[in-house]
Amino acid sequence: APETAIKFFVYERAKAILARDPENIRPHERFAAGACAGVVSQFSVYALEIAKTRLAVSPPGTYSGICDAMRTTYRVNGVRGLYCGVLPSLLGVVPYAGVDLAMYS
Repeated sequence: APETAIKFFVYERAKAILARDPENIRPHERFAAGACAGVVSQFSVYALEIAKTRLAVSPPGTYSGICDAMRTTYRVNGVRGLYCGVLPSLLGVVPYAGVDLAMYS
């Protein structure tokens, strides 16, 4: 749910910034705003998704919780460990969120 909240918030802000005429937002402007919103929301929660995945696939007792998984990943692998694979994820969310939110409004 946090990802969705971020996405809708950024979408509304991006529409206001990108639209030439805020009363008549064109489809490509809605698509661009949706793509921006998808990228921001995905990037915002990506490290949590990495930690959640590590918790799910690790043997029981490896981590004491999501914060421990994030801390350990950061300590061992740095920021790269928390954002490993983010680029393909962001590239995939651009068309999805762009179309999804352009059709939403």
